[in-house]
Amino acid sequence: MNNVITRSITGLVYIGLIIAAIFAGGYWMLWLVMLLAFLAINEFTGITNKQRIPAVLRALDLMTAGMAFLMPYALFEGSYRTGLIFLVIAFFMISVRMIAALYVKVDNPLKETAFSLMAQLYITLPLLLLLMIYYQSAPLVLLMFVMIWLNDTGAFCVGSLIGKNKLFERISPKKSWEGFVGGVVFSVLAGVVAHCIWGGTALSRFSMVDLAVLGLLVAVFATFGDLVESLIKRTLGIKDSGSILPGHGGILDRIDSLLFVAPVTFIFISAKDLF
Repeated sequence: MNNVITRSITGLVYIGLIIAAIFAGGYWMLWLVMLLAFLAINEFTGITNKQRIPAVLRALDLMTAGMAFLMPYALFEGSYRTGLIFLVIAFFMISVRMIAALYVKVDNPLKETAFSLMAQLYITLPLLLLLMIYYQSAPLVLLMFVMIWLNDTGAFCVGSLIGKNKLFERISPKKSWEGFVGGVVFSVLAGVVAHCIWGGTALSRFSMVDLAVLGLLVAVFATFGDLVESLIKRTLGIKDSGSILPGHGGILDRIDSLLFVAPVTFIFISAKDLF
């Protein structure tokens, strides 16, 4: 019972912070995304490298992410040159990170550097795209988060009640096809309801079909995101990525779906603008 209460309070605080940052706008969303990225990268570094990673290498990983996140904010402020400079610096920092491996003593520099680059691809890039979406349409980002949360809720409720057929037993034994369908339904309905509420205002550029399709994509890729993180944890022999969130585990355990949903959402809205 205590664990349920702790988990609920932590979840409400987490959701509240995200919603508050979305509505506050400007620097607030940037700071929140940077915080999530820094914590997630630190967790990922910790679980993938059993050895202690020198502080200078951890700092370079975080600096690379920080430079990348400043790029979309600069673009939003209308400074395209500055945004390009931040992006170039981020790529340069990756080179510096690899050069640093020549001088810092670790047991397996190739493995350690590979995990560092994976962290940038797995964590930094999707959260960078999240900011790119946000500076185009904050309401769409809010809807995307709501779809993720409702997908989780629908999958859990339906799966708990009638789940019998395993979705991916080798990676996540508790997931069922019934739960997956329940999550899809909840997510798609979120898109339909959002169109009914905001279709003529904040989300006027999207039709009901557009938002329903987005709901489907969110449900599918949120599930893939969760499964990929489960694969990482199972491979490493751990239950949670961390313990910073009481009752939930680590930051990666909370944003695993987001890391796959953000890129597909960015592709979706970009494709709509093109065609």
